[in-house]
Amino acid sequence: MRRITAAAIAALLATSCLSEHQSFAVDIDSRCWTAPATLVVPNADTVTLRDVRLTLRHDLAFDGEPIGVTVRTVRPDSMQYEEHFVLHPSDDRRSAAAIHDTTQPYRLRVRFDREGDYRITLTPDRPAEGVLAVGVDIVKSKE
Repeated sequence: MRRITAAAIAALLATSCLSEHQSFAVDIDSRCWTAPATLVVPNADTVTLRDVRLTLRHDLAFDGEPIGVTVRTVRPDSMQYEEHFVLHPSDDRRSAAAIHDTTQPYRLRVRFDREGDYRITLTPDRPAEGVLAVGVDIVKSKE
């Protein structure tokens, strides 16, 4: 009985230390985004459901048009999934800010069921000038 209790407490402590919000981003050559951008997302929590959002940071050189990206996710066990997704920048061109950020829901209630590094690669469908960085935000799902 003590072994079970000790194991349960250890598991609770291990998962309680994990942040409810994680952000990962990679800088892009702002002259023109054409190359794949790979993000490494370490995972130790195989239980919690999370929401994944894609982020796009751009300057005024970006044309503001929606941009299609191929999202390729490779799990720690080498299994992979690839799909097309369209980012819709929220910049309405009325803001005086030189840098704009867009965050858009990508997948809701995701469970990263393997421990280790997930590799998420974002590849644009067209050349995109003015993109400074791309990334993912991962937050605990609201239940």
